[in-house]
Amino acid sequence: LLVDILSVNVGIAISSVLSLGGLSTIILSLASKSIAEQLVSGIGLSTYRRFAEGDEILLGDGTNGIVRKMSLTHTEIRLPDETIVCIPNSQVFQQRVMNLSKVQRSQVKQILCFKYDDIDKMSMVTEEIKAEIRASCPKLIKANRPFRVHWRDISRDHLEVVVDCRFNIPSATAAYWDNRQEVLEAISRAVKRCGLEFARPSYSVESNCKVGEEFVPGK
Repeated sequence: LLVDILSVNVGIAISSVLSLGGLSTIILSLASKSIAEQLVSGIGLSTYRRFAEGDEILLGDGTNGIVRKMSLTHTEIRLPDETIVCIPNSQVFQQRVMNLSKVQRSQVKQILCFKYDDIDKMSMVTEEIKAEIRASCPKLIKANRPFRVHWRDISRDHLEVVVDCRFNIPSATAAYWDNRQEVLEAISRAVKRCGLEFARPSYSVESNCKVGEEFVPGK
């Protein structure tokens, strides 16, 4: 009887060891697969040279920042709020990546709202805005790219004008923001010259904004 009990206990112990060994093998296999995926993705990123350390990038999931460090397994990105995120290369490799540091042109798009009382001045103010931007912004692309200042909508409580222009200025630079301010100042001068005031909509304006597009209500 004692021999039988010992045999059973030994059998259970051996089975336990084998089970643990099998579990360890599975864990190691999964870990090896994950590491292999990171390494392959890291090699792919290096080969395709989609970006380099120091570049500003925008990922498909919305992550935007400066590439701080690249390795074979992960990529570190410094976000605008100075926090650092570490993203596995397999996740980066599978996403759309926009390298903003390689973009040599930029867009400034602005929605303006005016009062119904100024409906007869829409043609005048759009021409004045266009002329003022041309005169004040030397980097404006005047050919082969859209340059629009149009009255585009009669909304419930305001008239809507869109300003849409392109410039020979990289978007991921301080020069872009300086130029954007120049565009806004040009718009302001043109509107004041026409004797108009911005309207204050009673509800939010929804639009498919691109980089550099904002909504500016009246004060």
